[in-house]
Parts: sequence; C-alpha cells; structure tokens
Amino acid sequence: MIEEKDIGTGKDSQEIARMFSEIYDVIGEKEEVYFDITHGLRNVPMLVMTILEYAKVTKEISIGGIYYGAFEVGVAGAPGEKKRVPIYDLSFYHTILSWANAANSFIKYGHADEINDLVNEKKKFISEISEQGRSIRELSGNLDKVARSLQRFTASIETGRGSITYKKGIRKSYEAYQAQQRFSSEYLIEEYYPFRELLDRIEQKTGVYKNAETSLQIGMATVGWCIDNHMVQQGYTALEETVKTFLCEKAGIPQDEEFWREKIVKRLCTSIRDVIKKGRAELDGKFEEWKVSLQAEGERNRKIDSGQIQEGIRKGGELFELIARNERHLGLISLMAQISEKRNDVNHFGLRADPADADSLKSGLKEMFTEFIKIQEEWDI
Repeated sequence: MIEEKDIGTGKDSQEIARMFSEIYDVIGEKEEVYFDITHGLRNVPMLVMTILEYAKVTKEISIGGIYYGAFEVGVAGAPGEKKRVPIYDLSFYHTILSWANAANSFIKYGHADEINDLVNEKKKFISEISEQGRSIRELSGNLDKVARSLQRFTASIETGRGSITYKKGIRKSYEAYQAQQRFSSEYLIEEYYPFRELLDRIEQKTGVYKNAETSLQIGMATVGWCIDNHMVQQGYTALEETVKTFLCEKAGIPQDEEFWREKIVKRLCTSIRDVIKKGRAELDGKFEEWKVSLQAEGERNRKIDSGQIQEGIRKGGELFELIARNERHLGLISLMAQISEKRNDVNHFGLRADPADADSLKSGLKEMFTEFIKIQEEWDI
C-alpha cells in the first residue's frame, strides 16, 4: 500500500520526533517494506533507516529492498533522450544494522541465537548464488557452521549443562565450536562479512573457557560468564554446584555422581552449618548425627550398596576434619548456606515470606563469587 504523507524537514529534535511518529504510524504489522531514498533531504534516509530497524522489532516487518536512483552518476543520452540513471540496491545497509543488533546481543548478554538466526536467514542468498557455480562452502566460509556451534555453546550455558562428560554440555560444546574450520574465502558472500569481523570479539568473550578443562574450572568460568551477562538464576545454580565440586575435589571423591555430591558433601555441610560458631563439640555431635542418618538411609534404600555407605562415611569424615579444623574452611559452609538461600529464592519465583529484591540478588551473586574465590586462594595456606 502506498500512502502519501507530509513530513517535516527535521530541523531539530522535536521535529525529528514528530517525523518518527508520522512515518512509524503508517507502517503496518508484519508488512514487507520497500524504501526509495532517491528524493528528499539527505537527513530523511538516515531517520527512516532507524525507523525501519525499530519496526523490525516492534512490528515484525521485513525489508523488501532499499533503493537509490543515482542521478549524480547518470549518463546523458543522445540529444532528445532522457538521462540513463543507475538504480543502486542498498539493502546491505539493513544487513549491517541487523548484524549490529546480533553483535550487541552476544557481546552484552552472551546470547548467540540472533547471530545463528541471521546466518540462517542469509543462507537463501547462498542457495541462489551457489547455483551459479560457487559451492555453499566457498560462499559461507564455513561461518554457518561456526554460528550453529556458537549457538549450541551459549545454549548449554543458559541451560546449565555443566558436566564435562556430557556430549552436549558446556565443555564439549565449546570444543565443538573451537573445532570448526574458519577459513577465508575469496568468494565469501557479502551478507557474512560483518560476522567475519565479529569473530575476534567472539574469541575474546569465549576465551574464559579456553583452558577450562576440569569441572571446577568450567564452573568458575560459567559463574563469571553469568555475572557478566546478567544471567542471575543460572549464576546462582552454577555457583552452588561449583562449591560442591570444589569440596568434592578437596575430599578426593567423584564430582559428577549424585551420591557423593548430595548425600556426602551437601548433606554433611547442611548438617553442620547451624553450629559452626558453637565449637568443636557441637560440630562433632552434628557429624555423628549425619553418620547415623546416612547409615539408616543405606538400610532403607536397597539401591545404595552398603560398601558405598561405609566409604561415604569414611570420606565424609575426612572432609569433616578438613572443614572443622580451620575457621576459614568453616566460612565456606556459611557461604554455601547463603548461596543456597538465594538460589532457592530465585528458583521458587520469590514466592516466599521474605523474598529478596532484584538488585540485591544481582549484587549478591557477584559478592558471593568474589568471596568464594578468596576462600579458594586461602584454602591451602
């Protein structure tokens, strides 16, 4: 639909704001928009480009094309004939702005979905051009596979897939991303140029995982990633589980088995957290209660081998001594309780008697992570 619309000249901010509304209001929901910038003041195309980019998000429009009749480079015809003027297709300007949004989404918030979606959207151009003699691999420079593997990697962080053995976990997904061959092709399609320029920033941002090979290292990198990218819920989950991993590592017990993580480490720490300031006698009493409770569960649950129960008690005793003999180690138990409290607050949707406010949850995650780093550094001193 073509609608005639009188607009201002954009001489000041107020008039530009009115022009924004006047142009934006005539754009319909989910329309395909074609824009001709040949005529009018030179500032108008700049404004319309921003409006179109805004409407892509708010009204889900698509850009059919952006065109310019380049009268300045036209060729004069014979006497009596009209001047021949080339028409430039400037739709790539829109592509650059789309890549800017995708880059912002990744760099500021760690989400690669928009990058992957944009790469897939541009693949239709590759399919058309590949029929003219160039292979899809030449035209994409393998960047389509890079985008897909990057999206899978960030998705594994967003969903907390921390196991280093899980083939779709954070570590394996990062390795898969790194393994993609990223070669330069002289035939690389223009729509992928901005992505190619973004690769160095992606490498910098994901670099925290480069040397993260153990469960503890993956956990620490992920908590830092969540803090940097405003992922509070995932951050508390990763932090609590990483503290458990740290204690499993110090106790020399399996880090990825529920029995050892929950029944030995988590339950033992929960048992002693309320008496950590009351002295050794109270701590010893809580440890004995934990042992009795674990033995009783072993008798009730036939799926737990009695030998495993006894080994769990032995290793639990070693961990208890490791914690109880050092005040700084006991501080980790208090920290665990704080982290667990905040994690529960977030995971239960704040539906509790005294929910924390959003700002304190965000700042608390960073403060607790910093405290955990200090405890780690001082643990063996």
